[in-house]
Amino acid sequence: MEFHRIPFLIKKQKPPGGGWTSDATLTMSNGVKLDAPQIQEYSKAGRFDFKALEYHEMDVRVYGGDVAIVTGRLTEQITVDGEDLSGTKRFTRTWVKEADGVWRLAAHHSTPIAKPSR
Repeated sequence: MEFHRIPFLIKKQKPPGGGWTSDATLTMSNGVKLDAPQIQEYSKAGRFDFKALEYHEMDVRVYGGDVAIVTGRLTEQITVDGEDLSGTKRFTRTWVKEADGVWRLAAHHSTPIAKPSR
């Protein structure tokens, strides 16, 4: 679900499979929340500019065979509309297996990990 998306995001191509649900939400690390039409528009217009993306400490829990919660840490180099949102973040993603049997992302939320103060 997660790792197959990385090369496509960096190459600005649509990943195989389902992508997002029709009612998805994306809450970015800067607090901006997008609904499914906005996610699609941002993607098509190239407003997400991924340079690098790495996942760490991932934990996947599946419930009832058709819902999965993925939590972990990600390190990414990304700009959105020219705003640099690069850094290390904690994330939560909710995947659902829809009636057609395809897993799609229903929700994503990421929070920057604060750098320790010295």
